[in-house]
Amino acid sequence: MPAGRSTPWARGPHAAILLAVVTGGLFSAGMQVAAQQLPSAPSVPWTAPARLHLTPPPEAPVLNRVDASEPLSLAALIDLAEQRNPETRAAWQQARQAAAARGIARSALLPTLTGLVIGQTLRNGILFNTEFVRQTEGILEPALDLEYTVFDWNGRLDALRAARYDLYGANFSFNNVHLQVIENVCSSYYSLLNSQGQVAAALINLENARNVSSQVDARLEQGLATLPDALEARAAFAQAQYELANLQGAQSNAQAALATTLRLPASTVLPVVPLAALAPPSALVDTAEDATAVALRNRPDLLRQETRVAAADQRIRQARTAYAPQITFSGNWGRVRAYGEQDQLAGIYAATGVWNAQLNLKWTLFDGGRRANEVARAMAEKAASQAELDADRDRIEDQVWTAYTNAQTAFAQQQAAEALLAAAQSSYAAATQAFTYGVRTLVDVVTVQRTLAQARSQEVTARTNLFQQVTQLSFRTGELLRAHAGPTVLPPTTAPPAPETVSPQPGGVAPPDNRTQPRPNGGE
Repeated sequence: MPAGRSTPWARGPHAAILLAVVTGGLFSAGMQVAAQQLPSAPSVPWTAPARLHLTPPPEAPVLNRVDASEPLSLAALIDLAEQRNPETRAAWQQARQAAAARGIARSALLPTLTGLVIGQTLRNGILFNTEFVRQTEGILEPALDLEYTVFDWNGRLDALRAARYDLYGANFSFNNVHLQVIENVCSSYYSLLNSQGQVAAALINLENARNVSSQVDARLEQGLATLPDALEARAAFAQAQYELANLQGAQSNAQAALATTLRLPASTVLPVVPLAALAPPSALVDTAEDATAVALRNRPDLLRQETRVAAADQRIRQARTAYAPQITFSGNWGRVRAYGEQDQLAGIYAATGVWNAQLNLKWTLFDGGRRANEVARAMAEKAASQAELDADRDRIEDQVWTAYTNAQTAFAQQQAAEALLAAAQSSYAAATQAFTYGVRTLVDVVTVQRTLAQARSQEVTARTNLFQQVTQLSFRTGELLRAHAGPTVLPPTTAPPAPETVSPQPGGVAPPDNRTQPRPNGGE
């Protein structure tokens, strides 16, 4: 650029272009900053910048197609939900993160080997006698550098143990997501069965009301019934039509809820195995105390919290090792090729092997209380995790007790509903026969008909509620995961080996106490 204060370039069109570019850049930056700020008042919504570009979500993978030619069982619905649910994929990736973190912690037990090539050139003046002589050097050195912590009072092993328990916790979280998905599918499935059963019962009630209305109309033509009787029968038939339409709407909503649970469009109609094809649950044989003990062994959310306590305990041990000295080794080996020359002298080449070995003892004597605070933080973390664990145990015991009581009640209600339905059917048959002979009035027949309709509805509700409550008890005890364990859950396994000899397979180590363990890495 020309020098001087009055050069043509500074006063020409280039200056205007430069000013426009700078002004436009400042204006654009100001607009971006303004778009990132909150509105001036809470009554004004935030306006997104026009140039806000977000990464579009990737297309969901095409998974199992729904075969609508055959009714889907509960197991098939659960398998479909587990494959399509994004929450299971997110939990699986989180478990893989924990597996990678455990691998990172394990790598600290091994030395670090680094290959490097050093290229250097320098020129300086060295004092020789009474004058400085310019000297030029060029160096090329390929080398291997080795670093290793020889002894650290098991600090790395404590970190590895903590990472292992973190992996267990992530795996139990993964299992807990599957447990939630299974429970959601079961709840939606039995809700749909209840709606279908209610519609089927309403159709029977509608047919009964139509028959009664037809009989009354026939008797009215023969002069054996009055017009109020016919109007009463027609009203009962209209009421049955209204109830059927209401229940059909509820069935459509239940069908949409099941499809949504499976991550399918709400308009998807899924044929499912009907309620009549399901064997009734067996009676409860265990006590509430037995069910609570099973829950304390199997619930993945409780086991996840137990692993947090165990990991916090290992972190306390790791934090305390910082008070002890550490012994480290470092060394390198390489080959140096150098060139050097001085003024008025000939240059010279040289090549030789070089190595260096060093053993260090490091002991931190004062750090301003950092180590003490790290120990205090780790102890507070364990205390908080233990308190949460105690709260979870109390919560689970209450949940299991409530679910057990509800299951017992459901068994009793189902038996009573069956007896009530049988009695209502007999009463309805006797009332209609007596009405034909003129012994009973139409009011009696309509009353018995409504009682029968209510008994049918209660019997369907009692049956589906029994399935729901037994499933809920299995969900609260954690047995629902074992009952519907798919290929993503391993069978019970034995306790793992000691942390020092654990195989470094991420996600493939089984937790103790014969608990179910996922394979977040797909079986690596």
